[in-house]
Amino acid sequence: MENKERDEVVQKTMKAIVDVLVERNNAYQEAYKLATHDPEIDLSRTEHQYQPPSSYEAEVRKPRSLFRTRLIGTGNHRRRSAE
Repeated sequence: MENKERDEVVQKTMKAIVDVLVERNNAYQEAYKLATHDPEIDLSRTEHQYQPPSSYEAEVRKPRSLFRTRLIGTGNHRRRSAE
């Protein structure tokens, strides 16, 4: 009787382990597919596959200001003002 209960626990544990491994493999496959389309990742390299953007690229990618800006006419000069 005790062996049967132990066997059931072992079988449940093994199934849980397999489920976790399948889930991790699926996540890896999905991440790999995404990486093939990411220009910052070079999968042909064996080391340092992620190539962070240069400082220029990082500057260009900065998000726009949260403030809306509009031009305000002041005579012959125009300036930007945050609303």
